[in-house]
Amino acid sequence: MIIGLDGLRALAFLSVFAIHTGNLSFGWVGVNLFFVLSGFLITDILLRMKDSLPGRKFFSKFYGRRALRIIPLYFFYLLVLTLISLIIPNLNISPYLKNYSQEYHQSIWYGLFYVYDFFMASASYQTTWVFGHLWSLSVEEQFYLIWPLLIFLIPGKHFKKLCLVAIALGPVFRLITTLIYRHHLFSLSAGQPSNGNLCASFLSCRCICAGSIYFKI
Repeated sequence: MIIGLDGLRALAFLSVFAIHTGNLSFGWVGVNLFFVLSGFLITDILLRMKDSLPGRKFFSKFYGRRALRIIPLYFFYLLVLTLISLIIPNLNISPYLKNYSQEYHQSIWYGLFYVYDFFMASASYQTTWVFGHLWSLSVEEQFYLIWPLLIFLIPGKHFKKLCLVAIALGPVFRLITTLIYRHHLFSLSAGQPSNGNLCASFLSCRCICAGSIYFKI
């Protein structure tokens, strides 16, 4: 493992923090850096497990560890949001917070099932400060769902090809979704959300694959 990874994580965090505070216009690169690091670290774990564990233990051990690491805190956060949504209607507070209940009911189900990134691409999406960050966690969970299966099934000699194809398809997918967005071909992309939201999930997976391919270079 590379010692400098903790330093890169710190830079990624600071850049994301800076963009949310309005101090760095290109702080979004920190999110991509997080995805690259995730691809690097998770692929390392999966390749080591594939070499040392049978199929059943490979999946149970990986998903068990991921669940213990992510699910408790994630669903505790959603529980807190649920409690707030129950309390707010009974309080005499500002109109801004009153809108929270509407945001909650609109967003909670997408958060529960880790598909908030797809909701962000829909025409009905409205920016919300309490749910908006869940899109990146949804991408991570979708990656955890698919990537272990691909690594387990695809022979090691073809792994580099898999990563290169995923990376190469990123610009193609961006072009296609941009055309869909501009011409309003589907209701999913019509309205205010940018086409960047529409392809965020796939392009983030490209960043993850960029980190993963390190092991085959």
